[in-house]
Amino acid sequence: MKNFLSITFLFLANFFFQHLAANPIFLEGYLDKEKLQVATEELFALEIKPELNSLRLHITSYGADYPELFLFSQHLQKFKKNKNLKLEVVIDKQATGGAAILPLLADNLYVTKFSVWGDLNDDDKTFPAKNILRSQVFSLIDKDRREEKAFRALVEGMIDPSLTIVEKKGKLYKKENGKRKGRALLSGEGERLVLNYNDLIKLNLADEFLFENLSSDPEKIASLEQEVLPSNKNWGLKQKESYRFGHLLINDWTSGIDESTWVYIKSALKFYKQNLPDFLVLELDTPGGEAYTSQKIADLLRDFQEEEGIPIIAFIHDRAYSAGALLAYSCRFIYSTSQSSLGAAEVVFQGSSGMETAPEKINSAFRADFINRARHFKRNPDLAEAMVDKDVILVYRNQSIKKLDDETQIHLFSPHADELVIGKGKLLTLNAKNLIEYNVSTKLSKMESWEGKGELEAYLASAPDLSSAKELLKEPYELSWKLKFLAFLVSPAISSFLFLGLMLGFYYEMSSPGIGLPGAIALVSLLLIALSSLSLDTFNSIDLLLIVLGTSLLLVELFVTPGFALPGAIGLLFLFIGLVSLMTPGFTHTPFSFESASLTVEGEEILKRLAYLFGTFIIASVFIYYLGKRVFAFGPLSSLVSSGEQDKDKGYVAFENLRNLPPIGAIGEAYTVLKPSGKIKIGEELFEASSEGGYISQGTKIKVQESEGSKLIVERFK
Repeated sequence: MKNFLSITFLFLANFFFQHLAANPIFLEGYLDKEKLQVATEELFALEIKPELNSLRLHITSYGADYPELFLFSQHLQKFKKNKNLKLEVVIDKQATGGAAILPLLADNLYVTKFSVWGDLNDDDKTFPAKNILRSQVFSLIDKDRREEKAFRALVEGMIDPSLTIVEKKGKLYKKENGKRKGRALLSGEGERLVLNYNDLIKLNLADEFLFENLSSDPEKIASLEQEVLPSNKNWGLKQKESYRFGHLLINDWTSGIDESTWVYIKSALKFYKQNLPDFLVLELDTPGGEAYTSQKIADLLRDFQEEEGIPIIAFIHDRAYSAGALLAYSCRFIYSTSQSSLGAAEVVFQGSSGMETAPEKINSAFRADFINRARHFKRNPDLAEAMVDKDVILVYRNQSIKKLDDETQIHLFSPHADELVIGKGKLLTLNAKNLIEYNVSTKLSKMESWEGKGELEAYLASAPDLSSAKELLKEPYELSWKLKFLAFLVSPAISSFLFLGLMLGFYYEMSSPGIGLPGAIALVSLLLIALSSLSLDTFNSIDLLLIVLGTSLLLVELFVTPGFALPGAIGLLFLFIGLVSLMTPGFTHTPFSFESASLTVEGEEILKRLAYLFGTFIIASVFIYYLGKRVFAFGPLSSLVSSGEQDKDKGYVAFENLRNLPPIGAIGEAYTVLKPSGKIKIGEELFEASSEGGYISQGTKIKVQESEGSKLIVERFK
């Protein structure tokens, strides 16, 4: 009987797992032609399975090559019809840009806690004209499904930024000339529609998908049998007398939150995953920082809490602005003091005339992300939105926050006058009183009885969630010197400096025979760049392959086929692409045009790094052109580049007497290869010289172009 039950259980479990897996196809990142062709091949491979009755797409994508995506969508639509199967689409984090088309094909749509869907960006150069785009997308919507009208309204809002989509009694409408009233969704006039998890659930357009953080990793697919995460998981603090807690500190007002902060948080969370404290405290006193990096850190905090079940407390010691506010909203608890303030989280970038507001495409996605994080921990989403969006109007009415469409709706007169929280044209920043009054945080006061046990412990002892504590044991995390060094390397400025060292070292190593120090500098610079990439988790095998292949071709050019022909040119190209990809995370798969409206936060980060590299390239080129042939060929550094014996008996003439120098215009030949330094022969005498025009092969006729003191500069004789 026991064996029978065991076999039955395993059979049912296997059946359930096979049904649950639903032959998933994963679409991640930018969906270019290659990725979509692979997905199409996976689709065709499923046609031979007669028992197939469902198919699942997992989407984490911010854009696509539209013609290829539309073709794939047509294949998918035909495949559904021919096989008579149900299509399940899971929006895991985001389906924006061209990828926003795919959920429209779903029979069952699922979303995770931080999902966003929308922004069909027709500014992308792969998109057709707006009317054609609208018609093609409409053709993908099943006319027999109950959500057909709702989906058509969503598509209108996702494509046309001039429309506002409103909801009334569970139905969606286009707002035209103010004729319809309803609850405005995330799109207002001038922005494309982006829906978050709560919008989709409330409108009954999607169900919650309970398996978080899936990817195309086969091991993760197999882990679908793991425990289902509760949809409203509560990472509470168990009442006990003694607590062990970890401590993270972000308080840099000089550089703000940047890549080095990410290295610090990533390594700290790895440490606490091994030590498993009762909770973590993220102490914040920051002006903000980089939007892209802050989102990556916020995801780290979220994943840690999801995976370990350990709550994180954001302790706003003083101020948490911009990216700091996003990190605070990513924590289970927010604690504040009488000096705390939080907010002003609009995304800005360095422009030609100073700091400029990011394009609406970026702020729209960032706003949806911020709102999702607020709702996830049951905080008021309107307050979160007002921290990102200057157009939001909020009032405090009847002990609650109300969002208004315009300022004419404000109640100005007693006895029921509104208290204005934030007016149009400003970003919301909450002071210490507001944080408590609007239930954003819990106020802490120093407990005098804990004064001698540390300032942080004295504050935490007053927290209601820790009321039973008689002992608080802090386990701080400190970066080792190795990790501090890595955190130093990840700065774009430092990476650019290493790139400069690599370029100059490589050039002088290739230009002068017998040289050693520049080559060593180039090699060390390359290793440090690779180390920096590894610390940011951006190193991949393609970058390494391009760099190794490029270097190999250059060595072939140098020792096998000298003359800087095809192998050298191709080698330089491969090396350059590999280095740029290595130093700009996401460069090879992030879609962007040079119109800022089509950039993502990641795209802006890539452009910033490319600007650093381009500036470094210009500096290195100027240095090589104007100073290279003089600084390294002669003078104090000449020992680095000269080679061979300088024996007068063999024809070599030293520059002890400047009268021995040949006159300007003298004709001779290259005695050795000039790259650009080497030896020339004029008459029967040898001289050290440097080429004005770069590489000159051995035996080539040359002409003395310039003589500055003991310096000879030559060019090819034509």
